[in-house]
Formats: sequence, structure tokens, C-alpha cells
Amino acid sequence: MDEHGNLYMTPKAAVIRVFSPDGKALGEIPLPLPATNVTFGGRDRRTLFITARDKIFTLPMKVRGGQ
Repeated sequence: MDEHGNLYMTPKAAVIRVFSPDGKALGEIPLPLPATNVTFGGRDRRTLFITARDKIFTLPMKVRGGQ
């Protein structure tokens, strides 16, 4: 989840789906492989870390990870 309560989900597809706290689909983040997990991290919690098979991707974000 991010600081606004939006949920980042990893379906069995090469995208991350983002939903608002009320369940509205906000969009998708395309990936080269299906993701297995995501979490916010880094010094300012504005980096999205994405695992996909034997890869780890990082994505700078405009929002901060939630607590």
C-alpha cells in the first residue's frame, strides 16, 4: 500500500494493478514478466521493489509507501 491507501496487486499477468481504498481500479504498471511480490522501500520509501521470477526491478515512485 502507498501513503494514500492505494493497493498494489500482482495478478498472474505482466502488470501490477493499482486500486484505490474503495476498490476502484486506478491503473496498471506494465512489466516484462509477471510479478510475484511488490513492496515500497529505499531511504524515502519512494522506490517500488518488484520481484519477478529470478529478477528484481526497482521503480521510482511519486508516492511514498504506507506505514
